[in-house]
Amino acid sequence: MYISKTIFFALFLSFMFINPVTADLSVHFLDVFGGDAVLLEQDGHTMLIDSGTKDSGNLTRLYLKNLNIESLDSVMITNQDEGRIGAMTNILNATPASEFYMGQWNTTGGAYQDILNKLEEDQTPVTCVAPGDHVLFTDDVTIDILTPVTNTKDVMPDILVPLITYGDIKFLLMGSKPDLYGVQAQIIRVGDHGSMRGTTTTLLSQVKPEIAVISTGSYSGGNPAQSTISNLENSGALVVRTDLDGTIIIKTDGTGYTIGKLRMEPEITISLVSVIETRPPL
Repeated sequence: MYISKTIFFALFLSFMFINPVTADLSVHFLDVFGGDAVLLEQDGHTMLIDSGTKDSGNLTRLYLKNLNIESLDSVMITNQDEGRIGAMTNILNATPASEFYMGQWNTTGGAYQDILNKLEEDQTPVTCVAPGDHVLFTDDVTIDILTPVTNTKDVMPDILVPLITYGDIKFLLMGSKPDLYGVQAQIIRVGDHGSMRGTTTTLLSQVKPEIAVISTGSYSGGNPAQSTISNLENSGALVVRTDLDGTIIIKTDGTGYTIGKLRMEPEITISLVSVIETRPPL
């Protein structure tokens, strides 16, 4: 069933009303084809973490427009891969940011250089963060940039791994390697779009996720791997995928959470797919 943009918000509010969780933090795992993008909303505050592929930029701009988001309080990019920053300049052209967070990188050229040029043009304040740093989204929501507990040769220091915490609920946005961070989280963004190299049974036994979000699409090189999906399901996690389910929206009050899915067709319509369930904290 497709819902026209003109009545989308009425139905979205109904979706909120029937949920038993009185949620004030919304975490949107956006459908950005083969890339990654996460939008945080709480009490009028907004933060975008990564932007998705270049080809997904107009879709993300439309999504923000439908949420009446004309500017972003803050933006963070977790690495310089095209799948995470390709659409960022496009988005910033329509939705400027008040503050920008990135890693301590020396890369130049490509989409990353375009972002640097845009930030300089807009005179946007930039803060470089590294593992061990803390970022406040709001007074109640913190973002820790995690440091791997194992010092292996595989560690990619140019990738930031954020842990978003609100009360008892944690969201772990994995990078491209299955490094261990000594944390548990109810919700994870699965590493490397669900590839075989992005998630291990050792990691899952430590993190103990209840919800595993795989951001993937036709540009993800055949991901997710069936072995990864099997490992996630065997660990007890509910697997949701942006290529099959559309944008995944998790709403929480810091003690429980509710999961919903939205399908948005480019420049045309948004559809409410379903409400999955509500779960208590770990």
